Amino acid sequence: MKNLTPEGGKVLKKSSGKGPYVLRTDKIIGEAARLVSAAFRDRHPEIPWQQIIAQRNVIAHDYGEIKQDRIWKVVSDRIPALITRLERLLPAAPTD
Repeated sequence: MKNLTPEGGKVLKKSSGKGPYVLRTDKIIGEAARLVSAAFRDRHPEIPWQQIIAQRNVIAHDYGEIKQDRIWKVVSDRIPALITRLERLLPAAPTD
């Protein structure tokens, strides 16, 4: 996500065409988190499931309330950290 643009958070403020991509990606992550079973979410409280889902809801339903700088902070700082945490939860790939 950091490599989306050298302009950082400014991308959401410009009509460069990348802003909707960033929001859509963030929304997809929230949709996926919402589909994770409650039991799995309960076993992994280190993942901010509710915050991820709540942000998805804001993007999906309250477009006028989106704080672009906040979205960029999530995309540039929190999503890479989230990916690292989630990768630790994945089973090891089988070796052949």
